[in-house]
Amino acid sequence: LDSWIQALNLSEVSYQDYQRIGNWDYSILPKQQDETLGVQVTGEDSQRGFILYSRPAHELIFPYSKPRSRVTEVQVSAALGEYKPVSIGIWNMNGASSFRFSATPLTNSASGEQIPPENVEFRSTVMLPQLQSERGVYFRFPAALERNTETTLPSGESGQFWLTMHVPASTTPGTYTSNLTVFRSGGGTATVPVILTVLPFQLDEAAV
Repeated sequence: LDSWIQALNLSEVSYQDYQRIGNWDYSILPKQQDETLGVQVTGEDSQRGFILYSRPAHELIFPYSKPRSRVTEVQVSAALGEYKPVSIGIWNMNGASSFRFSATPLTNSASGEQIPPENVEFRSTVMLPQLQSERGVYFRFPAALERNTETTLPSGESGQFWLTMHVPASTTPGTYTSNLTVFRSGGGTATVPVILTVLPFQLDEAAV
């Protein structure tokens, strides 16, 4: 993060009453916004320490984002040769924690054929400090996707994992299933099935 701050020329930035302390002390920063929680927290949620949710790949997940609904499974479709992203949000409930995720191979339920593991890429969202001068506040913006399977979240904040699947052109059309599991430091886990329908055609190249 320090290298990003230096690259963005933010090392000596201050604004109004919010002075830079050390390497961006987020505890002094005002909240950018606060979303309403759309689900009821259960005892199982509290024991696990987090809730998983899903949003469209084009919709940003901020630190202040909260689940609108639970994700029980993710269903997507892709043409032959297409790249398909899946976005999973994590709302951390109980204390600062580290999270990691993994996924089983995408497997055709009928034939047992698998999409090669090297065609599945794991990333996590990096929140970078931004200055919004018209509002007079700093905030953290989901500005980059880092190629790793781990992230650390403060209590009460959200993070985001990405799973990007590249369907080889030679793949047999059909339904492929993977189990995506999120692990919280301390023992809490949650698993979400990812169901990929491979369509029997390729997309045309975009006109330049």
